[in-house]
Amino acid sequence: MSKEPRDDSVGALAADLAAHLEHLERFGGVRYLDAPAPRSGGGSGANPRSSPGATAPGSERAFTSAGRPQEQLAAGAVAAAPGGSRQQTADPASWTPAQKLIHLQQRVIGACRRCPLCETRRNIVFGEGSARARIMIVGEAPGAEEDNTGRPFVGAAGQRLNSWIEAVGLERRGVFIANVLKCRPPNNRDPFGPEVMACSKFLRAQIRAVRPALLVALGRFAASALLGRPVRMNQAMGRLHSYRDPRDTGERPVCVLYHPAYVLRQDRGPDTGEIGKPENEKVIEELRRAVAEVFGANGPA
Repeated sequence: MSKEPRDDSVGALAADLAAHLEHLERFGGVRYLDAPAPRSGGGSGANPRSSPGATAPGSERAFTSAGRPQEQLAAGAVAAAPGGSRQQTADPASWTPAQKLIHLQQRVIGACRRCPLCETRRNIVFGEGSARARIMIVGEAPGAEEDNTGRPFVGAAGQRLNSWIEAVGLERRGVFIANVLKCRPPNNRDPFGPEVMACSKFLRAQIRAVRPALLVALGRFAASALLGRPVRMNQAMGRLHSYRDPRDTGERPVCVLYHPAYVLRQDRGPDTGEIGKPENEKVIEELRRAVAEVFGANGPA
């Protein structure tokens, strides 16, 4: 095997990995603490650890495609300094759910390069929806349209998901939607184990920030990530499961559903060409049952 000199990028990667491992050892995963402000001068002045359009902690409501809050900044949460730098509230424990999500997106995930998917992605798909959602929907990974737009579930699968949300009397903007992986796997292949391990801590941090009363897992990869074990869909559907996070208190119920992309593939029979709706109807019935079991007949307030 030939020996080639190690370039600076490899050395930087090794340094980043060492720092990340030290962080995990000391703190056990993601934490809500401020990061150093970006250095001034050079280029456009953008923070290299911030995704395009990200905003400092302060929104009280919802995220849009690039994590931009849909409402004005909460008074007193962030103070803009003359040079463009920002000061956050000193105690992260006092932050609102939206502040925690924005900080997670901006300062923790940033322009993430923790796995090889950073080399092929177009956008990091952080997630969107109400920061105080009672229901959080978790998918597998972004697809091509999601990678292009930076938004979760915007293609045909997203339209099918929207129809499920509406079928139980809810609106998309009233839930929070995220994926296990924040970057698209090439050619929409299945996620690799190391990718799931690298990204799952961000999903757990999102759940801790939103604190939903019900988690909805779309497909076996999302279900396996939330339940911490391999999941067989035909055995997992039909009952509620429990999500546990050692850094959070209590348990959260998990409803496991087929992924919308799978249901779309089942819509048309391979031989007869007849439209078949058993899977779609099964998903809606299961979602209705889970919502009623967790929130009662009137649904989430």
